[in-house]
Amino acid sequence: MYIAMQKYLEPEIEVDYSLAEHMVWLRRQFERGIFVAAGKCTTDSGRVILVRPLDQAKLRAILATDPLVLRHLARYELVEFSPTRTANDLLGINEAIAS
Repeated sequence: MYIAMQKYLEPEIEVDYSLAEHMVWLRRQFERGIFVAAGKCTTDSGRVILVRPLDQAKLRAILATDPLVLRHLARYELVEFSPTRTANDLLGINEAIAS
């Protein structure tokens, strides 16, 4: 499982022009079942995405297709972790890690 931390490389006013395309891309990843949760950071300029377990190279390839990355407006940092405890709502994800 991953936490993908998106950091803006340009002022938010510049990023805002490409947010509509980013949201379409984001929705597509949720529909594919890759992303679990996403949202704007409240203390920093950027976003956080919780990602289901998958091959890191595949995830990096997916993140590289984000319109904000393609336009050099943002970059991602990945934190990989293996949850050992989850809320009931996330038990299915934890089970996927064990298999």
